[in-house]
Amino acid sequence: MTSRHMPSAERTAAIIVCGGQSSRMGHDKALLQIGSTTFLQRIISTVRQALPSAEILVAAAVDQQLPPLPKGLKVCRDSEPNAGPLEGVRAGLQALSCVPCRVFLTGCDTPLLQPGVISLLFEQSDQAAAVLPVDGTREFPLCSVIHSSLLEAIDSMLASGERRLRQLYCHSAVRRIPVDVLRTADPQLLSLHNVNSADDYQALMMQLKAEQKPC
Repeated sequence: MTSRHMPSAERTAAIIVCGGQSSRMGHDKALLQIGSTTFLQRIISTVRQALPSAEILVAAAVDQQLPPLPKGLKVCRDSEPNAGPLEGVRAGLQALSCVPCRVFLTGCDTPLLQPGVISLLFEQSDQAAAVLPVDGTREFPLCSVIHSSLLEAIDSMLASGERRLRQLYCHSAVRRIPVDVLRTADPQLLSLHNVNSADDYQALMMQLKAEQKPC
């Protein structure tokens, strides 16, 4: 595997947003099983592999039950219920103990996230307020890197009633990169594969089971 240059640990962090209602799934996606672990546990492990010394925060709803988490990982709670992922990102940025820094954002519905993609996004983030993968008009804000200084903009957005995370990338100096750039680290773009519904989850389980069968 090609070694990738990473910024110093003091300048990196990650926020995993998992406080959504999971209405299409009908079950909290953070608690879904994939093998012997949950979606949230697997994503934390992937982020830690890419960022071994960085601060990792889980942004959860106020009363949300979480699976056992690694020692030292910080959990922050939304201050405003049902305000969407933008509120989760704000809660995470407010809880950071080391600023300024660059922060990887992800949710808990992409269990096939690849550590190389996280590293690549940090490589692309120099001098940008945010780095956002795009596929035509489709954007992937929960697989992006932002600068912690965007907290002020997020506060203003939420105060004005804005709840859409993607709108953050209209208010800052954003570097948009085609998703094909990510293929150097993730040829099948598994990191962008969302599992949002029961059908998605069943398809994922069938795919993983088929891959485990001997040839």
